[in-house]
Amino acid sequence: MLIIMPEFRSFLWLAPFASFFLGYTVICLLVRQPSLPTPAIMGKTIGQAVTLLSEQNLNIRIVGQKEDAQLPDGTVLSQTPAPGTQIKEQQALYVTVSKKVSPHVIMDLVGRQESDARAALEQLSVQANVYKIPADIPAGTIIAQHPQAGSPVTDNTVILYSAESIKKPLIMPNFKGRLLDEVVAFLDLHGITPSILHAPVFPQDHRCTQCKVIDQRPLAGSFVKHQSEKPLQVQLQVG
Repeated sequence: MLIIMPEFRSFLWLAPFASFFLGYTVICLLVRQPSLPTPAIMGKTIGQAVTLLSEQNLNIRIVGQKEDAQLPDGTVLSQTPAPGTQIKEQQALYVTVSKKVSPHVIMDLVGRQESDARAALEQLSVQANVYKIPADIPAGTIIAQHPQAGSPVTDNTVILYSAESIKKPLIMPNFKGRLLDEVVAFLDLHGITPSILHAPVFPQDHRCTQCKVIDQRPLAGSFVKHQSEKPLQVQLQVG
């Protein structure tokens, strides 16, 4: 029969806790896993990372994806724990990987004004290459596009064909014998400012209220055409 001294009876309540702590310590010592430095897997593809981690009895968990047009699909962008951090076998590394940028689906731009179409493409960070085509519709109207509406933009560029006003040729009227004021008013309607030569030369304060055209260039009956880069030149000789 075990006889417990009276002075130790007050400590008996500690016995279960001491036994638990001793057992827990022994178990930890028996099953304790050695730690190892976390390998660096950033910049590797997910396949390469899985192979490397499996060789060291580590796991991998993908916790996020981020679009990146420069990197191959599935490239590891970040990892937790950081490289070099102590980690135990069977633990997991949490990673974020890259994914391809989803191509933009182009909207229908035909019929819209060029400035409006450009603004819509700028919001998608898509470049517009615009080509002018003569057409009998308001200038600047988009008449065609490539790729077509609903198609993906693969090279981040859209080609637009914009209407350009048709410059119809004019037949130069016969101004000879007409008052200069009448001829100047007619040319002004067509945005033409003529050069005027007097024959004979008149004083600087002379007013051509009664002057008449005696010669002209281009000649009457000539076909002339407006050109934005080269304004039409009309010369009138009056007397």
